[in-house]
Amino acid sequence: MSNEVISISGWSIPPDISLGGCAQWTEEFVPSGGVSSDHPLITAAATFELPISSNTLLFLSRGAISGGLNVQYGGYGNDVRVTVKASYRFPEALDTVDVCIVTRSEGEIGLGIFSSPRSHPSHRRAVLQFAVTVNLPRVEEGSLLNVKAFETDMPLFIHEIGDLNGFVHFDSISLKTSNLPIRVKSLEAEKASIVTTNSPIEGEFHTSSSLKLYTSNSPVDVHVTLFNADGGNYTNLDISTSNSAIKGTLALESANESRGKFKIFARTSVSPLQLSFVEAPVDSVLLLDATTSLGPAAVSLDSTYEGSYTAVTSLQRPSILFNPDVEDPAGKGRKRQMRSSPSRGPIASGTVRWSDGDDHKKLLGNVNVRTSLAPLTLKI
Repeated sequence: MSNEVISISGWSIPPDISLGGCAQWTEEFVPSGGVSSDHPLITAAATFELPISSNTLLFLSRGAISGGLNVQYGGYGNDVRVTVKASYRFPEALDTVDVCIVTRSEGEIGLGIFSSPRSHPSHRRAVLQFAVTVNLPRVEEGSLLNVKAFETDMPLFIHEIGDLNGFVHFDSISLKTSNLPIRVKSLEAEKASIVTTNSPIEGEFHTSSSLKLYTSNSPVDVHVTLFNADGGNYTNLDISTSNSAIKGTLALESANESRGKFKIFARTSVSPLQLSFVEAPVDSVLLLDATTSLGPAAVSLDSTYEGSYTAVTSLQRPSILFNPDVEDPAGKGRKRQMRSSPSRGPIASGTVRWSDGDDHKKLLGNVNVRTSLAPLTLKI
């Protein structure tokens, strides 16, 4: 495979991308499985090696192509091994695409799949599907593989991420597609951005700086662990969709099992919103803004929460669930206290605290939950 930078006019290639060596395909025929043997399924395969030490591992697609991207851990060798398989029934379909090494700025390298208008077969004869498998190399037991940055921008490619937590740490990971799901068994990153449209986002995420989960017209169903290292900067979570449900199970953690600062936004519309906080450090600070409309909202806070709350709906009063007898998570025998503001129709607000002699010295949290024309339940 040549490393010479090449340029082919007419491709939908971003202007900051340079092309290197392109795929050398090997082909095999696959049993037709009931489809006319006049046009048996053909699978062409190519492999590429990318240095794991790269500043960014980059995966792009442009044009009228689709398929799937699968990221796994456990490959042998020292580099990232990428296998690309293209399936089609008419050989000329493969002539309409190229799969090449791509580079961007210094230290950024990856793979691009680009469609080309240089051949114009009929639509039926041009149909092909891609399966891209990224194998991250195995490291010695007890060690974490560190990836500086991992980035995809592959419209119409379903993303399937394997069980990477405990094996791989990403300084930064950005997964972007459209109209197909992003499914993550588990991953760990300092910063993560997960973006699609009209398709679900689901999985388990562990982040220590920021996590963005954006889609539209489809649900978000996630388990998220946010880790705050120093209590100086907030660890951020931003969840956004529309016309579909948000369901999140959230664990907040800090370096010393106390304190920590967390900022969370969740917004949808015309659908349920459900957030359950299953863990949070003592004396931590939570800023939460959760919004939907025309759908029920239910938020359950961890018993460590201290601060103000506001719950707003319409046509009915929010339901505030408070247990004054809950056990003190700090083990100091403190009592749980709540002060409710005067009733204002469909608005409920107040503060919740643990009885401390130095209450005035604490930085407290703030929780806002809103919906309309639907029930709202806040458990504090």
